[in-house]
Amino acid sequence: MHRRPVAHPGGPTHPPASTIRCGNARAPPPPDPDHTSPNAPRFEIVTTHIHVFGYPTDQGDGVNVVALEDVSAIDLAFLSLPYEPLNNSIWQASHKDPFYSRPAVYLRFSDPVRLPDQDAENEFCRRLLRLGARRWESLDRFRFVLGAINYDDLVIDEIEGGFASVPTSEERRWVSVAWPAGGGVCIAEIPRRLPDFGEHEEFSARENLILERRSILRMARNMDEKASMLLETFEGRMYENVDEVDSRVIRISDLKEFQKSSEAGEDLVHQTGLGALSLDDSSEK
Repeated sequence: MHRRPVAHPGGPTHPPASTIRCGNARAPPPPDPDHTSPNAPRFEIVTTHIHVFGYPTDQGDGVNVVALEDVSAIDLAFLSLPYEPLNNSIWQASHKDPFYSRPAVYLRFSDPVRLPDQDAENEFCRRLLRLGARRWESLDRFRFVLGAINYDDLVIDEIEGGFASVPTSEERRWVSVAWPAGGGVCIAEIPRRLPDFGEHEEFSARENLILERRSILRMARNMDEKASMLLETFEGRMYENVDEVDSRVIRISDLKEFQKSSEAGEDLVHQTGLGALSLDDSSEK
């Protein structure tokens, strides 16, 4: 079986604790973070993507983490997660320092770990879900699915060896959501295939080509531009009312709450642009 040597974008994965290979027992992985972990990471920054995580209260449904894959600057603004831009004082100082080996690429997030208050963390999770974030049993499973999608050899070996289950169609599905200023919600949803595992009939070169262009979403300066990109490039659909949303992975209940608050004027995300991301006080004047 031929596989592309693509690097795993989601970090290392852990096989089940009981996995045994060549007669040698593998050490159990560290426990995954959940709502009881005070230092659970908010971000995962890899070579080409930034993922954002939330940790909801345990509802007995097996959901321990909410993950938003490959966020853009506009997504950070929607989530009220400001970061310090590259032209900050630290960047300027290091850039001019003759002893600094290369120009600084400095990105400081204001909240590197989860919120200490669980009610506030639950609200953050709700905001993630309004952007198309997904519910997962663990961070490890989220990373594992990304590895399978990208044909990571270690992940594929785990599946072929029967040590892990094949990611479901719902787990693999790519979703992106925008809330334009004029109202309604725009959603693009594209399946991601695993043709090496009995899905030859579902393989679509056209959809793969569309997904290869998803980095263009990082160029959007506001939600209107993001919605336009989703419609024109990613075959997204515009819904005037969230009750009309047709999705295999997004729950209408996750979208309804935000639509009500925005119609009541309680949320200013529609006016939010890149200026809202700066920690500089002058940006608020």
